Amino acid sequence: MSIFLTVSLNGQVINSQEIEEKTGIKRNAMYNLEEIKVRWKKAALENCTGVPCLSVSVPGAVSSIVATPTGPTSASVSFVPPKNDGGSPITGYTVTATPTGSAPGKRKSSGIIIVQGVSSPISVPGLDFGVNYIFTVVATNAVGGSSGTSTITTVTPCTLNTVALVMPTTLLVNTDLTPITHNTNGATGISTPIDLPEGVDASWSGNVITISGTPTEAGTFEYTIPLTGGCGSVNATGTITVTLPFICGTSTVSDNEGNSYNTVLIGQQCWTKENLKVTKYNNGDVIPDETYNDLLSILTAGARAVYIDEDTIGYVGTYGYLYNWYAATDERGICPSGWRLPSAEDWDNLGDFLGGTDVAGGKMKSTGTTYWATESAGTNNSSLFSALPGGYNGDEGYDAISINAFFWSATGYDNNAIGIDLYDNDDILTKYEDGYSKSYSGSVRCIKMQIL
Repeated sequence: MSIFLTVSLNGQVINSQEIEEKTGIKRNAMYNLEEIKVRWKKAALENCTGVPCLSVSVPGAVSSIVATPTGPTSASVSFVPPKNDGGSPITGYTVTATPTGSAPGKRKSSGIIIVQGVSSPISVPGLDFGVNYIFTVVATNAVGGSSGTSTITTVTPCTLNTVALVMPTTLLVNTDLTPITHNTNGATGISTPIDLPEGVDASWSGNVITISGTPTEAGTFEYTIPLTGGCGSVNATGTITVTLPFICGTSTVSDNEGNSYNTVLIGQQCWTKENLKVTKYNNGDVIPDETYNDLLSILTAGARAVYIDEDTIGYVGTYGYLYNWYAATDERGICPSGWRLPSAEDWDNLGDFLGGTDVAGGKMKSTGTTYWATESAGTNNSSLFSALPGGYNGDEGYDAISINAFFWSATGYDNNAIGIDLYDNDDILTKYEDGYSKSYSGSVRCIKMQIL
């Protein structure tokens, strides 16, 4: 079987013949044809008769070779391609790694390594650890290979840098940072740290990075400290969070889902100014939503609910969730970190500070009748506690929205726990000493353990 083969060079036909498929040493037709094309092109370049071959040549040399060790048995070789491709597109590059006679410790090499690639950089594996190598790069086109360009200095495969991870750090602004240390291996130092807070710097000694100082600005800083020396591009990284001092009544506090709450200082107590609206315990476990469970008022496991009423669209945004006592006091926690459910004694102290339980309720309720059905004579919210009548869920189901603000205390006994009531038509802070069923669902306010 024969094939009609035509070969062009620089846009001009240099040969055209009918070729037998079995021509050549090997019987593979595609291999034979490629071999024939190469022979014809080489012959045309040697003879040049009637062919504009003077403008076609091997490529120019590559430049700016940089070899970087990437591990104990490998290196990465980068380079700038030739400015002149010789009039024929460059089809690839050949990197040759040649061991030198100056290997540290007189290590022996397994020999020359040759790797092909199509672009920079080219990875060269199979090197011998600790042996010095010179790397040479040759560019190739259809005509042949360029002159080789070699690295100026030897490159020695070496051990990769490593750096230990550290836990995130949080501290107050203008307080001394407990030094953070990163243990390293294979490095000789560090370069300029990136994104450390003002007032904090890093030093390196004995393979250990030490970060210390006094931060003078607040924020979350995800820092990077590049290692120098050795192999690899390794950075020490970490997070430093610098916070402003908490000032009750000015600062806000966030729960584990990022909901933010205003705070209010009443006497020596710091309270959240809105009802809790979290859906998970602080460990991430979900607090079951039992809003439509007809058995909600007798459940003995933690639960949350939304008051069912056609007039309370957007209930959670205004009133927060209703929680049973089991959820409110669960050891996994629902109040923000550093805060807790107030005890019965905490509520007593609040009432005493506001002039006694007979008048404290009026000083704690939000004003106006937007939410409250009526407004008692003593309602003025002078404490800024800003209580809202979210109602509750009890034996009769959902009840008393717009009439009653019901809050849990952490004080319980047997199947009951002490709850706190504020009503629309009086100014009393009512503490029900006999207690409500722990299965009831009410609002939750949190109190800070201590005031900073």
